[in-house]
Amino acid sequence: MKKFVTFILYSIAVLQSYGQSAESFLKLGEIRAIKGDYTGAIADYNKAIELNPKDADAFNFRGLAKYYLEDYRGAIADYTKSIELNPKDAKAYSN
Repeated sequence: MKKFVTFILYSIAVLQSYGQSAESFLKLGEIRAIKGDYTGAIADYNKAIELNPKDADAFNFRGLAKYYLEDYRGAIADYTKSIELNPKDAKAYSN
């Protein structure tokens, strides 16, 4: 319960700091992924991509979440899009 409350408080702080921006949803997705909530992380990454469709990191992180959910085709599609948006980012290649 304490971890959940901490997550909620941190989520509120992120949203207050960044507002309803792509960056705030990207950070919330990262938090969810760290906690193992990959489905929730994908929802946050989807919102980040909706707000900023040129964010290579959002596609890369969403690909990682899909990978952990064993959606390998979806992960590869997201890594590919991340590489298209930022071909110099080695993370997407290694994923």
